[in-house]
Amino acid sequence: MKNLTFLIALLAFVCFISCNDEKKKQVSGFTLNVSLNNINSTKAYLYNSKNIKVDSALIAGNIASFSGTVDSVQFYTIHFKNSEILVPILLENTQLFVYASPLSQFAYGGSIQNKLNSYNEELSLLNNKLSSVNAIDNIKAFDSINNLIFSFKIKHIKSTNHAPIANYIIKDALNNNNLKKKNLIELKSISETLNHQQWLPKINSEIEKLEALELIAKKESEKKPIVVKRRMAPLFSGESLNGGNLSLQNALSGKKAVLIDFWASWCGPCRAVTPQVKNIYNRYKSKGFDIITISEDKTKDAWTTGITEDNMLAWNHIYDDNMRIAYMFNVESIPHMILLDGNGGIIENKISISRLENELKKIFK
Repeated sequence: MKNLTFLIALLAFVCFISCNDEKKKQVSGFTLNVSLNNINSTKAYLYNSKNIKVDSALIAGNIASFSGTVDSVQFYTIHFKNSEILVPILLENTQLFVYASPLSQFAYGGSIQNKLNSYNEELSLLNNKLSSVNAIDNIKAFDSINNLIFSFKIKHIKSTNHAPIANYIIKDALNNNNLKKKNLIELKSISETLNHQQWLPKINSEIEKLEALELIAKKESEKKPIVVKRRMAPLFSGESLNGGNLSLQNALSGKKAVLIDFWASWCGPCRAVTPQVKNIYNRYKSKGFDIITISEDKTKDAWTTGITEDNMLAWNHIYDDNMRIAYMFNVESIPHMILLDGNGGIIENKISISRLENELKKIFK
């Protein structure tokens, strides 16, 4: 009888271990299936959140597969050999899928990735509404939609318990050049409360910039003379449209303000803002305003085709080979506009369209 009892207990223990092992197998790692379309590549690479390559997979029949385990959900990136296409994905221990073509790339399948996809879809609708409003002609409507977008982001920062998504949204919020001081203060409070401390230096820096601008505006309203010591823009030159050499020094000659506009024909947001830039140029060109558009296109044909299509031939253009000029100004993404005074002093770096409009009104009043 004792032997029978021991045997039953042993079988129960083995069953318990087996069941636990089966559960572990079900959630022990991830499988990532990548489907390609019109991408001529033979190998796919998986990079972690620190941009370190952690795995590779051969592409056969336009399919590549990865598997493994992750300790926590983080952003990873899929690269393709001989291609500049990158696909970000929130990697978690489940089954995930990626689709990649030259025109479209997206990831889906994981619960956290799907939450991010839903967020991006809703945000896209709001951004489309914003892009349909002319900031110059209807500033109130523009500000109203901007506030709606900011509130949407704040709501999702508060509601998500996934650090990678929260960090993604905070970074996205800080990339908005039209944030007001009250927006930044609210973002700071949330970052402190929800333990996103890594963003506080950036947020504090942006608040300090706006406070400095407020101080200048206050002094101007009090009609007290202000001596502004501006950092000088590095001088540069490059190939212009006619094949000659154009320098910043020459473009500044006789001007009260010059806008440096880092641009590319492949950059949708750059081309979307072009009508507003042309509107501003046409209103102020006779008063001492000029523009130098710095092209970050990969080929000169793409450069000349893009500016011709957008009817941007009225002002100066330079082809920035190997991003030489962009590195001089620490440009990390485009569009990126820098407003200079007539001496080459930087009035504002990465200036928004609305801020550009306000600064030019002051200069040419």
